[in-house]
Amino acid sequence: CDWSSDVCSSDLKSVKVKFTENGIYVDVFVKINQSASVSDMAFKIQENIKHNVEAMTEYKLSKINVRVTDVIFDEEPSTQNQQ
Repeated sequence: CDWSSDVCSSDLKSVKVKFTENGIYVDVFVKINQSASVSDMAFKIQENIKHNVEAMTEYKLSKINVRVTDVIFDEEPSTQNQQ
């Protein structure tokens, strides 16, 4: 994960964009770290996508859905080597 330590997605289909007569809809599929606030991260992702797309293009986004596909739990430290 290059841009956030709380969000990670390695799937190639992690973003879907749909162009309709009513606007542009974006679905983002993410894996999130257990320590992250889902609502805060979802809001940050939505704002980041909206800002970047609208700043770089003439498009206005109608809806951005952030879908959490998995929660990543930190691994516990191994106690096998501590004797």
